[in-house]
Amino acid sequence: MLLERRLRLQSLREPENDVPFVELRRLYRSLGEAENVREIDRLEAARFRPQVLLGWRFGRDLKLLGYDWRASGTRRVEIIYYWQAMRSMTEKYASYVRLRGAERTLRDDSILGGLHSTAKWLPGEIVKDRRELVLEPDGSYEASIGVWVPSSRRRVGIDKWWGPRTAPFCRILAAGDSVTVRSVD
Repeated sequence: MLLERRLRLQSLREPENDVPFVELRRLYRSLGEAENVREIDRLEAARFRPQVLLGWRFGRDLKLLGYDWRASGTRRVEIIYYWQAMRSMTEKYASYVRLRGAERTLRDDSILGGLHSTAKWLPGEIVKDRRELVLEPDGSYEASIGVWVPSSRRRVGIDKWWGPRTAPFCRILAAGDSVTVRSVD
């Protein structure tokens, strides 16, 4: 009961990853409590289901489930990526986004998970990675995403290690004070 309480409190304190849900599911399965497993599945789906589904796998270790977006100010957009560990990982991964527009290319790099880097993720864990992009100047941009390993400077392909390195996932239009995002079909 103490472990269950600790994990439920942790799920409220750490809303950016689902480690408590992964561990609660494992606990309830070991106790044969199917109804509690279904409850955890429902809670996890409500908090960790992206608006735009992608399901892209990078190498053997990572999956980009999808993303959410919202305009966060003049020429700013916040994108929340939903990453999932497909197995135990020992390396730190980073993502990079390239915004290609008519006038220039903008770039955003980040270590996935920040302080809770991918090397600490549990198999099946989902982590939300929030990024804010500033769109200067006004215009239309195509956003592409990729993954790499900073320690070896190795890029990770989509579906296979040797597959395509990046894939376009959305188009962003910044005009004056408004920003709109449209997924790439």
